[in-house]
Amino acid sequence: MAVSGCARRGCVFARLLKVCYQQTCSAQVDRTERSLRTALREQRREEQRAKQGGLNPHQAKVAVAVYILSDYDLVIAGSFALQKTRGSVSNSAEDLGNTVRDMSLAMPLDSLVRYLVPVDHKDEAIRAAALKFIAQHKAYAYVADANMNKGVAPNSHDTASEYIRQCDKLGVTTTELSLRRAFDNGYTKPQTSRRRIRKWSQKFRVQWG
Repeated sequence: MAVSGCARRGCVFARLLKVCYQQTCSAQVDRTERSLRTALREQRREEQRAKQGGLNPHQAKVAVAVYILSDYDLVIAGSFALQKTRGSVSNSAEDLGNTVRDMSLAMPLDSLVRYLVPVDHKDEAIRAAALKFIAQHKAYAYVADANMNKGVAPNSHDTASEYIRQCDKLGVTTTELSLRRAFDNGYTKPQTSRRRIRKWSQKFRVQWG
């Protein structure tokens, strides 16, 4: 029995419609799978952040480095974690310090040693960030102590000078280069130096309150 042209076109159209439907369904399945995978990854990240006191993976590494390099000072480690998670978690600095300590105890020994003796640029960056924070914390303690005992906070120049002194004491000589130049050029470019020191001091006060 001969098949009319209309019937043949109808069969072709039906097959095309079926293919389109299958492709649409396949695309929807792919999108759903991608959405599920994304949601699962985000859930795992949130669970990991919760274990790390709200810190992301990089911040957690720096926090542990702060704890190790500050000679296991829970206050300094907790202060770092609190600054990084301010507004996102309700933990106190003490609680966060304990969390950082627990993270360090869960890490392999060779990972902790890398913060003491870096083996690559990533380790060096983590160590430098940790030491910079420790120097800032000690400079803040200097300001707080002067405020309490003398009733007057140190000026910008003295605060910045104390920070640089703490950096040098910790062996952090490659950070805050522009601030160091401000002190080096104090006699030759006094206005520029004072302006740079004031700018640093303003950022320091915003960070430490």
